[in-house]
Amino acid sequence: YDAAHDVARIGLSRRALPMTVESLTIWLAPSTAPGTPRGELRILWGTTELSTDWVVR
Repeated sequence: YDAAHDVARIGLSRRALPMTVESLTIWLAPSTAPGTPRGELRILWGTTELSTDWVVR
């Protein structure tokens, strides 16, 4: 693995889920706030959820 070939690297928050998610689930949830488009990316699988905020620039 050569990190110089990465297109992007994004930090994710991780939390344990109280239940098991059988299927890999990816949500790109937009915010309802006015202004610049933004929201949250959430990835769930097994007993783990990964998430990060996103914004259009």
